[in-house]
Amino acid sequence: MKTAAVADRPSSAPSSTSKANPSDSRPATPSPNDIDPKVLVGLLQLEGQIRSAQSVKELCFVLANETRRLLTFRQAFLVSVNSARQLTCRVEAVSSVAVLDRQAPMIQWIEQVLGHLWKDKILEAPCPLNHSRVPKEWQCDWKRFAFPHVVWCPLIWGKTELLGGIWMARELPWQDGEIQLIRRVAETAAHAWQALQRTNKKTGRLNLVFQKRWLWVGAAAVAVALCLPVRLSTLAPVEVVAQAPAVV
Repeated sequence: MKTAAVADRPSSAPSSTSKANPSDSRPATPSPNDIDPKVLVGLLQLEGQIRSAQSVKELCFVLANETRRLLTFRQAFLVSVNSARQLTCRVEAVSSVAVLDRQAPMIQWIEQVLGHLWKDKILEAPCPLNHSRVPKEWQCDWKRFAFPHVVWCPLIWGKTELLGGIWMARELPWQDGEIQLIRRVAETAAHAWQALQRTNKKTGRLNLVFQKRWLWVGAAAVAVALCLPVRLSTLAPVEVVAQAPAVV
């Protein structure tokens, strides 16, 4: 019957053994064309500013303020870490702040919180932070001083040398793509930071060498001056008397 012939007709859907259409295949990772060109331009400009910094202080200021080209945040703190003093944290720059007040309660609170988190080894890798990561006595101050969502990214030179980190806060949660951008910026900043420290050390050593050299030159000049003969003379009242006087 015609109806049976229609029922037994094979489906027109492609079988598992049929070849896939190359046009339907998609790459596992996004292509460069999928990335916003504005983000790439902003990243390149920021990395150029980081490499052009003439001092660690200037580098910290750039990281705290110019990172807005890539990311949206309300607060940014650039922190240095002194490994010789049990990972003591020190805020070096704050976004939108020209002169840093080290006695401000917010600055002191952030340094204490980061010091506590360092001891717990929470900040060794980029990670989001919230008030649940700190002790209860500091959670009320979190609502007072910080925004709900914070992302932290350490500045690590090589694999072990810890230089500092970036603390960024805002109202909205941080996305994985944003954290990856922060990680890239932190890697560039750590390289520039280490280079500036080496340059400052070399400059300080050269200045010390020149100072010592000038001290030796000055001492030698004084010694030579002491060896030169000096004629002594004095002034006194004099009376002129004729040797063979004759009365005329």
